[in-house]
Amino acid sequence: MNRLVLNSAAVAALGADPMMTFPVGQTAAALAELARGFAPVVTGHYRDSLTSTDPEVSGTTMAAQVGTDGEPGAVAIEFGSINNQPFAPITKAVRASGLRLARSSK
Repeated sequence: MNRLVLNSAAVAALGADPMMTFPVGQTAAALAELARGFAPVVTGHYRDSLTSTDPEVSGTTMAAQVGTDGEPGAVAIEFGSINNQPFAPITKAVRASGLRLARSSK
């Protein structure tokens, strides 16, 4: 198997091209929509707070993020707590789409 590794200048050039960033942004938006379907609905605040970011280039990576826009209970809903099971709507959305989840160090 061959592996292509691009240097950061190449990734930055690709990141400036809308033809390259559009699919990344569309995938993130689709994951956010899918996660809303897995989200528990009590008040709907968490479900409605799920969103995606525009793609960004950092080093040799182009990525968009899926998450909430500051919902206070988001961590407990995604990962659970001592008293609550994890609903994991974002994790379920990634798995259901056939993609691989990579945790960010940010």
